[in-house]
Amino acid sequence: MIGSSDWDGSAPGEVGSPAGTGDAPGGAGVFTEGDVTFLRFQDAGHPRDFSPGWSDPSNRRMGFAHDLNLDGVDGATILDDGVTLSFRIRIPATGTLDPLYPENVSSTVPWIPTGYVIHSDGIGPIGIKQGSGQEGVISFGLTYGDGRGGGASTEGGAVW
Repeated sequence: MIGSSDWDGSAPGEVGSPAGTGDAPGGAGVFTEGDVTFLRFQDAGHPRDFSPGWSDPSNRRMGFAHDLNLDGVDGATILDDGVTLSFRIRIPATGTLDPLYPENVSSTVPWIPTGYVIHSDGIGPIGIKQGSGQEGVISFGLTYGDGRGGGASTEGGAVW
């Protein structure tokens, strides 16, 4: 996990009952649909703000990182030197997903496919950051062009 990330170790679909106890909504887990196995992340918004809410870690603002210096890559100049990044990403329309817990709202809303916008000085679902300061980051994410994903960075809640 990185920075202000807050993951309790649970996966989408493992919400504790009653609300405020056990595993928080969202999370990260390995799932299989048909013959495809994949990693799913779901940021369910702001579950700690609900009553009763989940205390931190509450699966909000999740992000995982790997220090490429451990693999012999110079992380201080990786974007200057050039890098190849290959990935597959999709906005899920099926499968195990928890409701969203929007900020400043008193009830949950059903999860709808939205995607996730780039936020917080260039942070997105997939990215490479150069160095330890704020000097460089490149990130990639998906969002629907009709505006459904446009509020993800302020409203809270995303899945990929």
